[in-house]
Amino acid sequence: ATVEYNPPRGNVGSWGDTYGNRVDRFNSTVAYLDGEHPSAVFGRGYYTRTCHWAVDWRDGKLTTRWFFDGDKYSGYNGQGNHGLMSADVDQDGKDEIVNGSMCVDHDGKGMWTARLGHGDAAHLTDIDPNRPGLELWGIHEDAQVGSALLDAKTGQIIWKTGAGDVGRGVAADLVASSKGLECWGGTSGLRTCTNQSAGSNPSSSNFLCWWDGDLLRELQDGTSISKYGGSNLLSASGCASNNGTKNTPALVADLFGDWREELVLRSSDNRNLRIYSTPISTTIRLYTLMHDHQYRCQVAEEQSAYNQPPHPGFYLGDGMTLPQEKPNITYPGGLVGTLTDRQVFARGKAETGFTVWSGGPVTLAGRGIDGMKIITVYDLSGRLLRKLTTAASEIDIGKDGRLPEGMYLVRIAGAAAADFSLSPGK
Repeated sequence: ATVEYNPPRGNVGSWGDTYGNRVDRFNSTVAYLDGEHPSAVFGRGYYTRTCHWAVDWRDGKLTTRWFFDGDKYSGYNGQGNHGLMSADVDQDGKDEIVNGSMCVDHDGKGMWTARLGHGDAAHLTDIDPNRPGLELWGIHEDAQVGSALLDAKTGQIIWKTGAGDVGRGVAADLVASSKGLECWGGTSGLRTCTNQSAGSNPSSSNFLCWWDGDLLRELQDGTSISKYGGSNLLSASGCASNNGTKNTPALVADLFGDWREELVLRSSDNRNLRIYSTPISTTIRLYTLMHDHQYRCQVAEEQSAYNQPPHPGFYLGDGMTLPQEKPNITYPGGLVGTLTDRQVFARGKAETGFTVWSGGPVTLAGRGIDGMKIITVYDLSGRLLRKLTTAASEIDIGKDGRLPEGMYLVRIAGAAAADFSLSPGK
């Protein structure tokens, strides 16, 4: 499906210049605007006129959910930055869109503007876990307030720095001496979430990555990962960063599911993407961060303009509440992941399906599964673990070495079955 982009270019001069720079400044993200289904949100302009367009993909059609135009409001134009962030800032179960120093409600209406102007970076999460709700740390160019921590629900300033032209700023839990995320950028050294001194400025003001075994976050810059006040943990030789002086990676995200994050970089010859995963063990058990919809949407937003590191919608740092509250986990296609007795715990169609098992025999049941078939089993990184050719309805996946409890991708080819189910063997 194809639709015309909204808004169109129109009069180029009405966006802040006459040579086509500011009219073609785009942002995008994903948001759960109805609290249940994902919508795509696109932005055009942020130095002057600022527009956001929410689009739904339903039943093979693209339709407009709402359109926000800063020209229709007072104080919203010129407040945006180089990225859209979605989050449920008012805890009504529906996402809002935060763009720099302004916020649009889930229904497309202006929610608040802090009138602090344009900036290059912002970080949205539970920065101060002792305050209710989420906070926003942002920096601003050539402004009366160089950087500020805002209440993400109201846009009110919690604390701020003086006038400045601040180009870089980050929020992350780097030290365990105070609960909450530390903030830096336009500040006098590293500051706690309550604006107390927490140490010297970090070596970089760029990306972040949960890499080692504790709950503090590490610094990611260029092709390396380092510990605040400590040593370098990764140097990815043969790789290159993106975006010139921004020195950013292709992606940082919890891709493989143990809550620590993977680092994705391009090779220096631009022929490959490389994925780096931590070799460090941890005793901390958290759900994969992709189960948190704010984190998932911010991972999607990484591909827009000046990419920023993703943050979850809850406090993840030293002193967080453990065990973690279970997120609302759903499985595409109605697949479930239990291991109770003999109940069927996965269903899918021939050729592909997700399943969970504890190792050992697995029983196949379904229409037309008799006859020769090829069964391949992969882990979630795509590594081939098993390949069996069999006519049996019960397969012993542990025959050549028992697989540990976990989630795997099973492909069944050659059977005429339109669908099948998998359950623990008898």
